[in-house]
Amino acid sequence: MRRGSAKQGQKANRGSTVRTLMLVIASSVTLGWLAAALSHLKKKPTLQVYKADDTGSVRLSRPEDQQVPSTSSIHYGTRREGSGLVSSLSVQQGESVRSGGHADAEQDQTPASQSGASASSTDNCPPGRKPYHVLLTAQSSPYQNWQSRIMYYHWKKQQKSNPCTEMTNFTRLTATRDGKPDGLENEIPSIFMKQMDPAELARKYGSFGVLNRPHTMVMLVNDPELMARFQEEYIFIAETDHVLFKDIPNFATETMPAGYKFGYMQRNRGFDRLIKRVWPEGAWDKHDQTGPSPLIIHKSQLMQVAQPWLDFSLALKIDQEANAALGWVLEMWGYVLAAGSLGIKHTVLDKFQIEPANLNQLGPNFWKDYYIFHYTYGIEYTMHGEPMLNTIGEWSLDKRHYGSSYPPRNLQPPPNEGTAKNNAAAFWLVNAFNEATAAIPDWPDYPTLGTVGWRREKITDDEYNASPIAKEISNGKRWSWAGSKHMEFKPRGELVTPWGGGTWGVRHDDFNCPDNLKDRCVYADFANSNHNLVFQDAFSFVSKRLGDGEIVKGQLTG
Repeated sequence: MRRGSAKQGQKANRGSTVRTLMLVIASSVTLGWLAAALSHLKKKPTLQVYKADDTGSVRLSRPEDQQVPSTSSIHYGTRREGSGLVSSLSVQQGESVRSGGHADAEQDQTPASQSGASASSTDNCPPGRKPYHVLLTAQSSPYQNWQSRIMYYHWKKQQKSNPCTEMTNFTRLTATRDGKPDGLENEIPSIFMKQMDPAELARKYGSFGVLNRPHTMVMLVNDPELMARFQEEYIFIAETDHVLFKDIPNFATETMPAGYKFGYMQRNRGFDRLIKRVWPEGAWDKHDQTGPSPLIIHKSQLMQVAQPWLDFSLALKIDQEANAALGWVLEMWGYVLAAGSLGIKHTVLDKFQIEPANLNQLGPNFWKDYYIFHYTYGIEYTMHGEPMLNTIGEWSLDKRHYGSSYPPRNLQPPPNEGTAKNNAAAFWLVNAFNEATAAIPDWPDYPTLGTVGWRREKITDDEYNASPIAKEISNGKRWSWAGSKHMEFKPRGELVTPWGGGTWGVRHDDFNCPDNLKDRCVYADFANSNHNLVFQDAFSFVSKRLGDGEIVKGQLTG
């Protein structure tokens, strides 16, 4: 397919694109999928518009008040400006971070904590300036909410650092159940879209929640009134786990988006057969080595590519071979194939962002060469600063630890020795987290670990022989877990549970361990979660899960 001219009309172009794409896919995908896709395109969730009244309170508008005529619920909320609350109705013009938000943290000497001057008038800015609107795509969950808050904090700081910045406004595009607000709308300008039906997502698409990104994008671009709120001609699609190093210029043009060169999105001859199944005219070398975020793209091109992006992603997900081959980057492939099918070429930037991990050796000024820290990988070290590969480190900073809770404030920095000492990226990210969490006044205080304590080794023979509680709970005894049977503490730290194997051992810390029971505290780590257990007597225990503090009781069953 060829990319149409913007002058031909965006509406006609989208219609022809969808019709052509459906004909293409129909030639290679089952009729069952085609019927499902057509049904998906016809669905329009009930609109709910949330407005702020004259007092700043939020109310659900009556049907006759509703002005936005299609797929979303837009929340205006309230925000702080100076010392008072004002109605945050400027989403109509694009919510500007220059009014409201949390105060910046005090300035210090680390690059992650340097605050800039407030952006104000653009009268003296150079010609050719191309403002863009940052669109943070998210699903509403504790995991993505805490990331969104850290991301927004650092975006505000960098936006203020340049009076002539091109990143002028910010909106969080959020998939929620029934499209309802999730509580962050008073802090972060947000639009809420009805998420994909969880039951359908599980049944057809393996609960692959990332599909909500193109899903909400389609709803957005098909809503003319919502799109009119984005006065900038360009959109920057951002992710929740982005932290900005500095102000980002607009690298895109009207006809060429700008994206990051992902190492794991290489063009691969081996994928040619998979590509042709969903795009018969396509080939392994007809797309760019990039993805849908970070991405700066002209609005007209975003309106072109959104529906094919969703369609290709759905088609790839139900193709068993494609799903197995592409895995967690499948939706990214949906985007690049959609763009390729429209003839869209990208400016691909090596240093748009950096994705550091354990083995990086980066000097103190590494951040000056990049624009975004993408913390997609965990950073794992021993307490002597040596990398720990394919396992949780003794010192560990990994977003996945906080799937159901917020990370605590004041994270402990990496060991200042070994390989870690020469990886400034690890220190920078800890500083960035600590700065943001200190500046956000209502950051929750969850009972969770910071960067130390996640890795726990199996009990050793010496520990076992020296521990009365270890002998007491093992030796063939079986236990229940919240009524589920059976759990067994086997020799040498092997843990048997109804949900698979795990590890256990004797605890040597004071975290959630009462003073009078310190010799009866063990841990049981399984199902990707860490649990601290206290055996109150010979017949029962209480467990507290690290992360969200969930309490579970267990009993001796035999």
